[in-house]
Amino acid sequence: MANRTTSDYARGALYGLAAVCIWAGFIVVSRLGVRSSLTPWDVAAIRFAVAGLLLLPYAMRKGLALDRLGWVGVGAIVAGCGAPMVLLVNAGLLFAPAAHAGALFPGVMPLMVAILTATILKEAFTLQKSVGLVLIAAGAVGIVCGTGGALGTAQNVGHLAFLAAALAWAGYTVAMRQARLDGLHAAAIAAVGSLVLYLPAYALIAGARVFRHRSRILCCRPSSRAYSPPSSRSSSMDA
Repeated sequence: MANRTTSDYARGALYGLAAVCIWAGFIVVSRLGVRSSLTPWDVAAIRFAVAGLLLLPYAMRKGLALDRLGWVGVGAIVAGCGAPMVLLVNAGLLFAPAAHAGALFPGVMPLMVAILTATILKEAFTLQKSVGLVLIAAGAVGIVCGTGGALGTAQNVGHLAFLAAALAWAGYTVAMRQARLDGLHAAAIAAVGSLVLYLPAYALIAGARVFRHRSRILCCRPSSRAYSPPSSRSSSMDA
């Protein structure tokens, strides 16, 4: 392997910092979305309606890479980088704060990836890796406990959702690595797969909800023949 230069390490550090900022922005914006009138299903639909349409030409040109992924690998890509992962995070944010999501979702991803690679790819746990993973787990628990997390509360539902999302993302990472798939191709498969599989079901359910809402509005709308008070001019003439 070629020797790394200082510029290579600096570039890698910048890429890592950019990834951290993107994950932080995703969690904060998702938390803001689910605290508004949007539901977790709405947020996921907005995300993959846009991403799926933008990446559709690329996905059509590159294909599903079934020869390298297989259907199980495609499922892992869609579940780990697509709508299922986003729905788990958004649903978890209904129960737990964004700080807990940061600790238990991207914070424990390396731990989940290490467990899956050891199980599926048979990678050994070195001493350095083991120490790092222990520190990751301790840091995640410390952040959650230090920001008001407690056992036996509704927050634990969110915690489990964040851990499940991290595990789904780890499956995506392992599948992409095993198939030697580039990141843009994997993102295109996940986005288009979510567009095709999730958006129709969402549109059917959301359309029924909107129809019921509009029906209630029409039923409760006051009649145009409702009594209106006399004008001020008529009142003055009567006076």
